[in-house]
Amino acid sequence: MMPCSPARCATGSLPACPTTWRRGAFVQLDAAPPLMPNGKLDHLALPEPDDTALVPAAYEAPIGPVEQILAGVWRALLGV
Repeated sequence: MMPCSPARCATGSLPACPTTWRRGAFVQLDAAPPLMPNGKLDHLALPEPDDTALVPAAYEAPIGPVEQILAGVWRALLGV
């Protein structure tokens, strides 16, 4: 199987879908995915994504007064 970088996987997968529907991390498996006895994917047995699996996202500043107020509230709550 040909390796694919997380950014390339993200841009190539579902380009017509909203960005909120796209995955934030892509982990390449060396073997078949872990399955439960009923044949469904065992999500708990999947490996945790590391820093190389994350898709980088560009910062988008708040737009408009509502987003700026919400950003200020979150900034105050998080202490950043």
